[in-house]
Amino acid sequence: MGGLLQLVTVGVQDKYIHGNPQITFFKSVYRRHTNFAIESIQQYIAGKIDTGDGHIGNVTLSKGNGDLVNKIFVQVDQVDTGVNGDEVIEEVELIIGGTLIDKHTKEWMQVWRELTTPSSKSDGIKYMCNSFENNLSTRADSTNQACLMIPLMFWFCRYPGVSLPILSLQYDDILLKFKWGNNSNINKDSSSTGHNCTVWVDYIFLDREERIRFAQIEHEYLIEQLQYQDTSNKGQQTIFEMKFNHPIKELIWTENNTGANAITNQKMNITLNEIDRHALQYKEYFTLKQPFDHHTSIPGYNIKEVDRSKLLMNPILIMGGTDKCKASSGSLSGDSFQIKSTLSDDSSYTGHLRILVSSGKAVEDIKIGDLLSITYPISGTGADEAITIYSTVKAIRTKPQSGTTAGEYTLNIESGSGDITTNKPPNNSINGNGSISILARTQDPTSKCSNLKKNIYVYSFSLNPEEHQPSGTMNFSRINKAKIKITEAKQIDTIYAVNYNVIRIKGGTTSLMYSN
Repeated sequence: MGGLLQLVTVGVQDKYIHGNPQITFFKSVYRRHTNFAIESIQQYIAGKIDTGDGHIGNVTLSKGNGDLVNKIFVQVDQVDTGVNGDEVIEEVELIIGGTLIDKHTKEWMQVWRELTTPSSKSDGIKYMCNSFENNLSTRADSTNQACLMIPLMFWFCRYPGVSLPILSLQYDDILLKFKWGNNSNINKDSSSTGHNCTVWVDYIFLDREERIRFAQIEHEYLIEQLQYQDTSNKGQQTIFEMKFNHPIKELIWTENNTGANAITNQKMNITLNEIDRHALQYKEYFTLKQPFDHHTSIPGYNIKEVDRSKLLMNPILIMGGTDKCKASSGSLSGDSFQIKSTLSDDSSYTGHLRILVSSGKAVEDIKIGDLLSITYPISGTGADEAITIYSTVKAIRTKPQSGTTAGEYTLNIESGSGDITTNKPPNNSINGNGSISILARTQDPTSKCSNLKKNIYVYSFSLNPEEHQPSGTMNFSRINKAKIKITEAKQIDTIYAVNYNVIRIKGGTTSLMYSN
């Protein structure tokens, strides 16, 4: 009866835990909800329905189909050569009663998915939008994928409690203006073929009493908007000025992470009216800690190292061709390699294959943990007969090993079960065709649910910026000078700000309470 002991050993401290209890874990409590139904209904597109550079498609949401508007998605048929859903929508504007309310870009939709999609759904939405980079993995002929579905990210699409009440907008049209993407980016084979798009809206149908109530009263909705500044054409700078308005709950910016523009060990901070908002921090504070503290996920491309190998989109050929695999009795020449089954001067690597490589550049390209595909001539056959093995690099000697010719470098790889070296040893007496390629590696950052290849930086003024419920803002309308500062001149591509605003629906029309 040890359980009873827990009940009777009660002290004065326990009054803060279960004194005067207010809930029980053993009696289910629920609340009844109003009756409703949801249906996805296809919309009519005026203008261009097919993708292409400069093509515009306008969708005026039908008001006769339901009472509220919630989720919206764009559907595109899949083809055998592969369609990249991240490139289908270049940008989309939400216009109500002739007033631009919000505007999202293709990069922003990828950024938001990276931050807000849980790991349990990341592969699913990446497949749904066909954002995988392996051209062979998501083609229609290999997976039977019939279509792609790209969800929009406007505030009413993400939060059912602020679904857009079209039954109260008798006199204002709700327009979605799509700028379709460039076909050479959309098609994975870079062709110019266009693709027809359809737009689907989830309409919510209310029960009679609630519908009458929605139609008769005025509405004020707290909404979210996106502001952004393209700074990619400003080049390298130490100061990036931000010109934003309204109460902002977080700042997000992207950086291309390439060449001299890449931010490495420089520090950054944000200043407001020339006052430091926080101390100088390395990039990991913004790319790792801030997303960890305030978002569902850390963007995949921000994570530069993983424990398991990831298949590369295209194998990296280190060397290959005629007579690239040299006889072990001879010497290496040009860009070539030799395979030997033992390491006579290092017993700790017994059981591993030894590969001598003539090129120091090849050693620079290969990393420990890489999965290699190695093709070489096998013993007892002609020079044209070969075997291909797949194995992992265990050690790399970046200097010539003792007893080898200058300019020869050593790779040590797993030999597997030993059958390779016992039953299919390399032909040591002839030069033959051979190749070494990298198939997978452990350090190859990829985005989790998009194909965005940029670092995503976050600074949140809010405790929970993904939630519609406000939990902290900074009113940029009261800030004269807002800046991102870097200790060394670097380049930032785009700076985003997520702000709150209010729309009022009265007399069948909509007005935005605070303008820019």
